[in-house]
Amino acid sequence: MNKKPNILILFSDQHFSGAIGAYGNQEIKTPNIDSIASDGVLYKNAYCSFPICTPSRYSLLSGKHTFEHACWDNFSTLDPTTPTFPKILKQGGYHTKAIGKMHYVPTYLDVGFDEMILAEQAGEGRWDDDYHRYLKDNDLIDINDFLDQAGKTSSEYRNQFSSEYTQKGASTKSNLEEKHHSTTWIADQAINSIKQWSDEPNLLMASFIKPHHPEDPPAPWDTEYDPKTIKLLPGYLESSLDPENKYAGIDDSEEKKASENEDEVRHFLAKYYGTISHLDSHIGRIIKCLKENKQYDNTMIIYTADHGDYCGYHGMILKCNYMYEPVVKIPMIIKYPGEIKASVNEKFTTIIDLPITICSQAELQMPKNLSGLNLSTDFEDREYIFSEYGCHEPNKGSMTMVRDKRFKLITETSGFPNLFFDLENDPNEVNNLYASAIHQDKIIEMKKAIQNWRGEDWYKPTPCDLNAPQIKQANVPQDIESHRKEMKAYFKSKIEDFLQKN
Repeated sequence: MNKKPNILILFSDQHFSGAIGAYGNQEIKTPNIDSIASDGVLYKNAYCSFPICTPSRYSLLSGKHTFEHACWDNFSTLDPTTPTFPKILKQGGYHTKAIGKMHYVPTYLDVGFDEMILAEQAGEGRWDDDYHRYLKDNDLIDINDFLDQAGKTSSEYRNQFSSEYTQKGASTKSNLEEKHHSTTWIADQAINSIKQWSDEPNLLMASFIKPHHPEDPPAPWDTEYDPKTIKLLPGYLESSLDPENKYAGIDDSEEKKASENEDEVRHFLAKYYGTISHLDSHIGRIIKCLKENKQYDNTMIIYTADHGDYCGYHGMILKCNYMYEPVVKIPMIIKYPGEIKASVNEKFTTIIDLPITICSQAELQMPKNLSGLNLSTDFEDREYIFSEYGCHEPNKGSMTMVRDKRFKLITETSGFPNLFFDLENDPNEVNNLYASAIHQDKIIEMKKAIQNWRGEDWYKPTPCDLNAPQIKQANVPQDIESHRKEMKAYFKSKIEDFLQKN
């Protein structure tokens, strides 16, 4: 057995913690994620730092809040000098490897991984990565993903949505066979890596694209749940509230739709659950591989996500509206090495606690974040938990959330309403008490808490450095312009062929 434990991070995208059996959902089937909780700790009140992909992922790497690393959007670059837990582990003798969706700029950004085998989804990464080269080599295309996700780089594709696809909440069946689906491919790569583990300690981060939209599980997972009988989750409303409708109108993004009808939400949930159960089945394969290789007991396993999804909350799906609980709460389940004991921790935790926790298991030192907490110890209760969103400039779309055990404040700087909720009496965040006279002292107190947490001069512009150092590895495209030209030409041809036939 290794003296130091292996670290396995199973990372999903846009997974609301309420869509896991271990978190109380009695309808969804997630036996393998649940099994991690049965051997470890389920953190019931875990939050992301920022409810979109790249900012949250950089917080996971660095243990820094978004205002500290300043990567406010999905097209930003973490400062190469920033300490990250992969760097610390690499320096401490670990072999460090990343598989799947990282969502970095540039694609193979060097954040401390010895190896990166990528399956990207948005931006230029989809032209650079290993998975899309695999699809090309096998004369395949993930058509739903291209129509849904290529809007940032090829805006002509998003207007090719079929009316049925749009009316069903970006949810459908994958055109790919299960064996070619990104979830399967990522799991296969992870299993191959675990089989090669030797005596040196290993860090493996297997980061899945799903259940991020489009919700398109392959057969037979697309029929695992029946939209007609599926239960709507707590907080569903037949129509969204006025602040949400106003906020949704700031652009025409598919993600900012507010007010989905019940049939659409049911269809969405059925495919969302199918996507998660498909993912869970492959997590089962990974766990089985660990056990067969006699690595399970000495491996720290973390299941978590970058952010959540509304899942019908207030009639909304996806993300990018107010920071309600389903979009900022994340699953966080940890099986500690050598410990086979189920427990539930109800204290506030956040994704930025994980780097310190990971490094402490390896007996290495990660620079402390603002919380300075370590999940593996019985730390003192946090009084507040914070999250941020938006923020291209402080007065042009900056949203901040602070909550304690009972109250929650969401402030918005670009003219949209501020929200304040008494979660004890209004857990589904329907009754905005921001103008309530009896709560003004608490609102002032929570605004001061934000100021004390972040300070006055917190804003820094978003860094984006396309020439930042990438890892030195044979699968990193060298002549990037010609490589992307070839990839784009291939996929454009496949899309046009698909649209002609359909």
